[in-house]
Amino acid sequence: MKFITDNMKYILLTAAIMLILALFPMPAFYYRLLKLFVFVLAGYQAYTTWNNKNTPMFAGWILVFILFNPVFLPGFSWFMWSLVNIATAAFVFYNWMLETKTSVADLKKKVGMDEKKSKPAAAKPMAKPAAKKSAAKKPAKRK
Repeated sequence: MKFITDNMKYILLTAAIMLILALFPMPAFYYRLLKLFVFVLAGYQAYTTWNNKNTPMFAGWILVFILFNPVFLPGFSWFMWSLVNIATAAFVFYNWMLETKTSVADLKKKVGMDEKKSKPAAAKPMAKPAAKKSAAKKPAKRK
């Protein structure tokens, strides 16, 4: 159990990536493996959130546990499963952020989308160059 709790942030991130990859055409084996992986993860997370008295997260993990049950599969279409995968990936990613104590602002800094960098710098007024006095006369205009 210590191995799982120490590496939960990696397990959650792996699950979120696998759920996003499920949006693309994959072999049937991948979807079975994904359902089993997310099912076991949701069961473990539901157990830990129940012990921590975190009722909203417990309800979310129980919902994921029921949806990804490998024995009694819901008869969803491919489009509906895509929506479920996106919502579940967002939920798992949110739990990853809670696990790693990462905020959205921290993520923006890590990927280089810092608010200070994203705003254009204020334009400074340009100084007019001093006019050079030339000794040569200007040529006359032709008509």
